[in-house]
Amino acid sequence: MVFCFDNTDIDEVTADYNGVVSTGDILVLSPCVAGRVNLPDELKGASDVLLRLARFSKHKQVIIVAGMTADTANKKYESAVVIDRGKILGVSDCINPKEEGISSGSALRRYATSMGKLCVFAGGDIKYPELWEFASTSRYVICLSGGKTDTEALVCARAFALYAGKYVLAVFGESKVCITPYGALESVKTGNMTAFYLPMSLATGRKLSKRVKYVEEE
Repeated sequence: MVFCFDNTDIDEVTADYNGVVSTGDILVLSPCVAGRVNLPDELKGASDVLLRLARFSKHKQVIIVAGMTADTANKKYESAVVIDRGKILGVSDCINPKEEGISSGSALRRYATSMGKLCVFAGGDIKYPELWEFASTSRYVICLSGGKTDTEALVCARAFALYAGKYVLAVFGESKVCITPYGALESVKTGNMTAFYLPMSLATGRKLSKRVKYVEEE
């Protein structure tokens, strides 16, 4: 199962929903849950937001994808941290932020998790098709933004699902959308806690049985 949390805080997630979450689940937290995270303070132990998430991830043996506003080196990023069964795998930063004062990330990251490869589009990065090919080989693809539902981003997420032949989970603040491998909206949910079942039967398309030349005529 994939659980999405919004309009709550980390303590409520780890306490109130402890009995709901099971081994192998994926938890997706909207940016308002973790809030603003100072990464240097996290490393020095002056802040423990990521530590608490890592402990819960290890305790329940789950994957956590948590949106956040990340502060580091006097810069601010629209980011998402990926934690797999207690281990922090990395942080994905929005490459093309629109909000003033948000710095640009430099890489789209694909994580080798205990449940397969996972790619996170932070902010509105799903709107850029140049990024799609790299993400298309992931088993799980999550679009995570703290803003309101973005029509352009939702259309692009549907196009990507059809292109890659995969289920895509798009989280825009309070709205959570599950998209099928055929680009259809399977379910749209709102609320502090919502749950989705993402089948792993993927529409992968057909493979060519011979080599094909690609010729650009002038």
